[in-house]
Amino acid sequence: MKRIIRIFGFSLLILLYGFWQCFRSFSGVMSGGKMVRFILSELGMAASGMAIVIGISALLLCYLCAKLARRSQNTLIFLFTLCRRLLSFMMVAMIIFGGLAFIAIVLSELIWLATTVNLHRSSGKAIIFALCIIGSTLWLLFKSVGALRKCFALFKASASEIDGHNITEQQAPLLWQWIRQLAKQGQVVTPDNIVIGFFDCFYVTANDVRLRNSGEQLKGNTLYFPLTFAAMMSREEIAAVIGHELGHFTGDDTQYSLRFAPLYAGIQNSLDQISRTARGVSWIDRVVLYPALETGLWFLRSFHETVRYWSRIREFAADTAGARTASPEALVSALLRISALDDVINDCLEDVLTGKAKDNDILAGLVASASNLPALDVRPFMEEALTHPTDSHPPTSQRIAALNVTVSERLLNSAARKPDARDHQALMALIASDEGNIVASMAQNLIQRVKQHREALRARLETEAAQPSETKMFWIRTKDTWFFLAIAIILFAAGGFITLTARGGFEYIGWGMVAFSVMFSLLARKHYVDSRKPLYLFSEQGIQCQSVDGIFKWTWMEDAFEFEEMLGSLCIVFRCHSHVPLPEVHRRKSGIRPGKNNTYIITIPDPMFTGESDKRLKIKEQEFIDHFRQYYDSACAREALQEF
Repeated sequence: MKRIIRIFGFSLLILLYGFWQCFRSFSGVMSGGKMVRFILSELGMAASGMAIVIGISALLLCYLCAKLARRSQNTLIFLFTLCRRLLSFMMVAMIIFGGLAFIAIVLSELIWLATTVNLHRSSGKAIIFALCIIGSTLWLLFKSVGALRKCFALFKASASEIDGHNITEQQAPLLWQWIRQLAKQGQVVTPDNIVIGFFDCFYVTANDVRLRNSGEQLKGNTLYFPLTFAAMMSREEIAAVIGHELGHFTGDDTQYSLRFAPLYAGIQNSLDQISRTARGVSWIDRVVLYPALETGLWFLRSFHETVRYWSRIREFAADTAGARTASPEALVSALLRISALDDVINDCLEDVLTGKAKDNDILAGLVASASNLPALDVRPFMEEALTHPTDSHPPTSQRIAALNVTVSERLLNSAARKPDARDHQALMALIASDEGNIVASMAQNLIQRVKQHREALRARLETEAAQPSETKMFWIRTKDTWFFLAIAIILFAAGGFITLTARGGFEYIGWGMVAFSVMFSLLARKHYVDSRKPLYLFSEQGIQCQSVDGIFKWTWMEDAFEFEEMLGSLCIVFRCHSHVPLPEVHRRKSGIRPGKNNTYIITIPDPMFTGESDKRLKIKEQEFIDHFRQYYDSACAREALQEF
């Protein structure tokens, strides 16, 4: 219901207000000004009515297309593409008609102001203010339409980036020969490219691919072959997984992967970009732009269940191809084993990326370290789903049930077995090349890139760690104390005079003014006390302030800062790591204060001053944020260098 209100609420209000304006225009004598108001109100009603009609049409279009898209994957692709193209024009029209309706109503009120009220100074200011609102609305319309056109009409899927090596048939004839045999046995399509690497798991893609380390561009169907997983799996398990992945290139699945998947994955990014680039005055932004954005989100939600429906069917069909390529038991064993090996492989790769790996032969070191670990526990992964770079999978238990495989102890023990060096040796024989040891060359290249990256990272961290070394103090303005005190004195004097001289109940007004004078005097006292001490004191260790006992350390904060405006002041909102012991924070004292949902808030008063107590310099809000970020980055850099 809230989404419906967000889409149609503004237009309905304009429509009802336009009806009321027309009724007001007919009352009394119809003058020239009233006739213009009547015409503008009619235009506002017509524009808001068009926005409502377009919104209803967009919702019905999304709903009907999402229902019809269950007929086939080709139907899904056609209807999704159709919806996406039509919806871009509908969203533009909703923004334009909503903005025009708003402008027409504001202009009608300006006509009333100009014809009914004498144009003295105050009414002139009101007209200028209304014209500013109209200008802001027009500017928002211009930006919004440009953002929609750019994000929807010009959206194209970019090439996927992979860290790996394109292994040709000349380099690994045995691997290609085996893949062709598997494709024939599973009745699936042979890939155009095979990329081997150390990261990610088995997957295929029909999109263009760019290799990160060489810059080589690949077109056609690409199979990613992860050496890390393959080195600890049997040949039959690898065959079942490859048969499953190549099954995605069969029938309608190819077009689904090539045309639909990148569009569906990128549409949310397009909507986010529209929201960021077409943001104007906050309240105008809500009433004019949000109905169109909500319509776009409705479009995504309408197709979400249909996409999940076809994703499940695709995965089950690909599982059938994998079982046909090897056996259903081999595929089930591979699914469970891949899930259990994921953490083991990630730990090994983390050692490589952090320079802690002792063996330059990444695969040999991985197999050796995994062999020393306890047996794998695959049972917890029965209800989990495998991760995939561009798609989603059903839970493993559902896939096992669809294959009609009974999970026996023998199958579980097979999936949970310790890595065997013979599997690693079989893999190396399969990708043996006359051009030398390709895997060793890849490992050496990766280690060299990691070394260069870490050297550059260390230099950057050392530079950041050395930047702010002195303690920096931040103060609030002291003259506000005298302002509050002056108000307290005036209220006390005026209230006292009224209390002593007034009769007939007016003396209570005087007592109220005296009470307010006490409140302002207490506020002046608090402000005086706060201004005598730094509001914030930044040091290498953290932040000191009146509300925190001790030091609020920089390293306690998560690197995800948000900036919000609260009660007229800009605030930094952040969270802390869950494992750190946080000090007590006093709500009624100045400084860092706790917020909602385990957040903390740093308020930036305007104006703010920095320096010693006897020599303070005024700074802007952005300068304070820059200091805050610099001290935070420096502390994080010092902590990272300790673990380097």
